[in-house]
Amino acid sequence: MGGTIAWTTRLPDGAELRMHRWTNAMPWAVVNLGLLNLEERHLDAMHSQWKEMRADYEAHKDDGEYEFHMTSAYFPGGGLAPAGYGLLVIDCKTRTILHSQGY
Repeated sequence: MGGTIAWTTRLPDGAELRMHRWTNAMPWAVVNLGLLNLEERHLDAMHSQWKEMRADYEAHKDDGEYEFHMTSAYFPGGGLAPAGYGLLVIDCKTRTILHSQGY
């Protein structure tokens, strides 16, 4: 069983992605050598679905005709505050993971 968690990633270039995500993605994303090695391919894969839903939200926020059924669950949102199961912060610049969550 899973649920929503607030998830922030600070990428190596300093860009910050703040999102709500389903917890099911956490084990694959976090317990992965791609994250440890800051592999661009892994970082892109970690955020690809969220980026697609962000574009879906921007395109359809006025009419609500979202392409992805989870878009309305994740947007708007994504502040640096716990949601659902809590908060996960992955800082690729300092190689630090912070969490306050109950997943």
